[in-house]
Amino acid sequence: MSSLWDQAAPGITSWSAELWQPLADHLVRKAQPAPGERVFDACCGTGTSAIPAARAVGSSGWVDAVDISAELISQAQKNARGLAQAHFSVGEVEHWQAPEPYDLVLCGFGLFFLGEPPAALKLLTDLLRPGGRLAVSSWCGRPFGPLAELVLEVAAAEGGGVREASAEVRNIGRLNSASKLSSFLEAGGLDGIEVELIEHRVPLTAESAWSFVQGSLLIEALPGDPAAVQRVRERVGAAITTGLNLHADALLAVGTLKWNRLTLT
Repeated sequence: MSSLWDQAAPGITSWSAELWQPLADHLVRKAQPAPGERVFDACCGTGTSAIPAARAVGSSGWVDAVDISAELISQAQKNARGLAQAHFSVGEVEHWQAPEPYDLVLCGFGLFFLGEPPAALKLLTDLLRPGGRLAVSSWCGRPFGPLAELVLEVAAAEGGGVREASAEVRNIGRLNSASKLSSFLEAGGLDGIEVELIEHRVPLTAESAWSFVQGSLLIEALPGDPAAVQRVRERVGAAITTGLNLHADALLAVGTLKWNRLTLT
């Protein structure tokens, strides 16, 4: 999947100011990294969570941030210039070897991409010290509609579309309400769980809508023929009207790792 996210990197970067950074700032605010803490950011993207976390922990703290996309990590390193406590690595979270446990683990919209959610959660909590904090964000409800519905309909008419929901899309559906997310984290050995809903809307233009498609899972719905992709772009752009927003409501959750946690099954 690294090639997919390398391809999506320009679209992700173009949406940083209006989408990814505001939601990451909310997650870091919720997580409350403190001076001197050790932090791990899983699926860090361009550093939207890792960089504010690095500022919060200060020069006495440490932030490790990992993503499978070399393009996203390259952008993150540029964004983090001057923050010696921020360390970015290309790699898979599953293979990360931490020299010592972390006080805080962040995962902004990344749980869906780490395999089955219970196993993904264990990957993250295994990185924490007892009493450490996990802060995650997930999409609420049906994310990105009506833009997503429009793109899927137009792409299907051009020979693309999604014939069967991917594992990542199914995982989003398993964590898309406050009750689902809270129960999931509690079953994974976390305590004191707090879930917060952030309602986020971004007005769309034909250009911004297409850059979002190219920087999200919607890119997988596009047909393989470049000419067909261009027709999809033109039809989506023509359908964008004044007042159409990107719906990107997010759930932010923070919990503390129990000293005697349950084993995930």
